[in-house]
Amino acid sequence: VSPVSALTHGTDVVIPAAVRGGGFGGSVWTTALYITNPGSHELTVTVAWLIRGQANPQPMEVTVTVAAGATEVFADAPLELFALSDGAGAFRVRADQPLVVTSAILNLAGGSEYGQGFEGVPLAEAVTIDEVSRIAGVKATPSHRTNIYLIDAWGLGSKVTLTAVDPPGAVLGQKTYDLGVHMPVLEPLSSLGVTQATDVTILVSVEEGAVIAGASRINSSSGDPLTLAASHGPGAGGVTLCAPKEIAGLKVRVRLPHSDADDEVFDIDITSETTAVIDDGHSEIDATFTYIPFGSGARFVAEIPGFNLANIRATALCETS
Repeated sequence: VSPVSALTHGTDVVIPAAVRGGGFGGSVWTTALYITNPGSHELTVTVAWLIRGQANPQPMEVTVTVAAGATEVFADAPLELFALSDGAGAFRVRADQPLVVTSAILNLAGGSEYGQGFEGVPLAEAVTIDEVSRIAGVKATPSHRTNIYLIDAWGLGSKVTLTAVDPPGAVLGQKTYDLGVHMPVLEPLSSLGVTQATDVTILVSVEEGAVIAGASRINSSSGDPLTLAASHGPGAGGVTLCAPKEIAGLKVRVRLPHSDADDEVFDIDITSETTAVIDDGHSEIDATFTYIPFGSGARFVAEIPGFNLANIRATALCETS
């Protein structure tokens, strides 16, 4: 078990897959949810149930209180929190101060317990437009099957393309999904047209909105699942700058490095959507900074035509006055 200090903290966190009920091969699943308050003050926490396969503009919600330094344990969270005897979906967990959320999907059939864990993913870490997420270690064989999970992160709806590639990078299959507001889905690898392959990597490319992604690889004989976490880095044309908690007085600081001169630093005031002209010494660049609110925070996305901020080692900070 990972120590709390090694897990990701956030104020708006998603557990992307949760279930209660019967499954493949006679399995009987439930989901345990662990909400930890690492701070020194009591937290009021809102937990929402996001139903798999549909938009969730107004999901079921409950509030729980977590004492300072304590962990609230819900051993059968769908039943305990939402009175669900059967269902599949995801949890969204929110609070005013950072918390740590983890879960375990457990098979209770046969008198023994096994399953897989999911670490809560802050919405601020979702894959956004022009970023590519990679899920490695995917298999589709007689002894293994893989399910891919996706969830619309910001509640704006998302369009995302999954592309399966072999180790050299040849395309094996592809499919595009339109996700409704906070909509989780769980898709088999076969939905991409891949029925037999090993060492597959799934490329997750977001065209609209923002998405949290990953996969679950299952041993068909034992039923034992393995979580395959996604990694991602920015693609061309845009970068997420920050996720501030407060908007008033916000400035975005953009640093453009130069090999033959000192780095240039630009401080730009942000309101809702701002277009700024950056003079890099050679040409003027029109940069659009877009404010996207969600939960108790927000993100800012910079789009600079002809520039990939990550590739040129640019950094950005958000500051509040």
